[in-house]
Amino acid sequence: HILAVVVMISLRTSFISSFYPKMNPKRLSRLFSTTESTLPKAPPKFKAFPFDYHQELNVTIEDKLTSRGRGVARVLVEDRDWVVFVPNVLPHEQVRIRVFRNFPTYSEADLLQVLEPSPERIEPPCPYANDCGGCQLQHQSMDGQRRFKTQQVQDYLDEHEVVYESVLP
Repeated sequence: HILAVVVMISLRTSFISSFYPKMNPKRLSRLFSTTESTLPKAPPKFKAFPFDYHQELNVTIEDKLTSRGRGVARVLVEDRDWVVFVPNVLPHEQVRIRVFRNFPTYSEADLLQVLEPSPERIEPPCPYANDCGGCQLQHQSMDGQRRFKTQQVQDYLDEHEVVYESVLP
């Protein structure tokens, strides 16, 4: 089968080259090749350190989310922890991710698969939750969302040294 494809490509290339005699044969074979790369090409300004474009990793999400609801994973790179931010995850989940952007001090990735879900993970009530991005926590139980938001307020008050008795959900 492979030999037949190669013969067909070379026959097609030689047939087309008879109509375009001045065109480079290598360029012709690239133009009419039936084989395509399975990996997407990296954007022009993509920095391939520490991860390649669309490199897939299995990671564990730390015990806190960012203020925007993104999970934080740490990957050992050259004897230091490299931070990777992942949307649509919950603390302590083990997930498979795909890196799409590297910055000088951290990377960003898309969630591909939840390998070990959190007990707080639920099916989002909105059918568009995974596509629109407007509700970052719909995959978390209501009690979990309240704890997360309460913790965010407490952390902010502590960071700015505001004296308070307690924060109610």
